[in-house]
Amino acid sequence: MIDKETGMSKGSAFVKFFNAEDAQRCVEAFQVSRGSVLIKDRECRADLAVDKGRLQQIKSERDMKTKRPNDKRNLFLANEGLVLEESTKLANPIDQEKRKKAQTDKRRKLTNPLFFVSAHRVSIRNLPKTMGDFDLKIMCLKAAKAGLAHNLVTSKDVDAYSVAQGVSSSSSISSESTPSFSKTAIASAKVMLDLDKVK
Repeated sequence: MIDKETGMSKGSAFVKFFNAEDAQRCVEAFQVSRGSVLIKDRECRADLAVDKGRLQQIKSERDMKTKRPNDKRNLFLANEGLVLEESTKLANPIDQEKRKKAQTDKRRKLTNPLFFVSAHRVSIRNLPKTMGDFDLKIMCLKAAKAGLAHNLVTSKDVDAYSVAQGVSSSSSISSESTPSFSKTAIASAKVMLDLDKVK
């Protein structure tokens, strides 16, 4: 599989068997070998393929079970909010090009260990010229509440952040509860003006 963003291999592949029994035997053979299957000195593993929804569920469960190393630079948030071309029909080609350039710039900056992804600040682009600081804050409050109401943010997301910071996920929030949100959750909202373009 090739990453559309980088053009490089993702390090994964799919093999289609003529029948399910052979596929199952292949997976079992990999499991019996326990790390002895190497391709170009890389340990490989095999699993039965699943649809995208089930794959996301498996990844979430695996992340919760496996404590990841501390990620003080919050790199696990680097692709949060990334909109790919094929995922939307609304973006015009100019917007798509701006998104690609912004993602490339971010990736280049994050190669420097002095840069990090803020877990508390959000950068919003392409705002209407008439939007002020207060309007921006209200818009963000409404978006955050809507996201929680539609379960776009769950306790698993909070756990993932806690684990990355080196805090036990079980101590940060109950896995059954939903993150809370209040009107005071946004400390400030500031619209940045490009004085060269304001006329």
